[in-house]
Amino acid sequence: MLSYNEIKPRTYVVMEGEPYEVLSSHVFRKQMRKPVNATKLRNLITGKVMEYSFHASEKAEEADMLSREVKYLYNNKGEYWFCEKNAPDKRFSLTEDFIGTTGKFMKPSSPATINAPLFVQEGDILRINTETGEYVERVQK
Repeated sequence: MLSYNEIKPRTYVVMEGEPYEVLSSHVFRKQMRKPVNATKLRNLITGKVMEYSFHASEKAEEADMLSREVKYLYNNKGEYWFCEKNAPDKRFSLTEDFIGTTGKFMKPSSPATINAPLFVQEGDILRINTETGEYVERVQK
């Protein structure tokens, strides 16, 4: 269990039986009241973002997350197909709704369409903010 002030960005909590990623948090005190942690949480199932304030007496269950490296293969009819990095026979798909707009930035499907400065040349490697779809910087080869 995480206390209210341990709930920080890039941690995962379970609320109402569903996993959430903490996007932002800010611990503050309103006038003479007890401290509050105002957070923005993203539901990992639906992708919806909500705001929630954890009070000093509240605790949140830390989500037990399992991560593994996977390789993007292709998309077909609204499904994005992946396989485990070292086991191509272990394939699975995720729906386009689940992947969201970040799917257009995944290789090898097709080049991502973005607005970039004029000095960017074809073949340059770019860093893109996948949340906003905006150009961040040119990466050295």
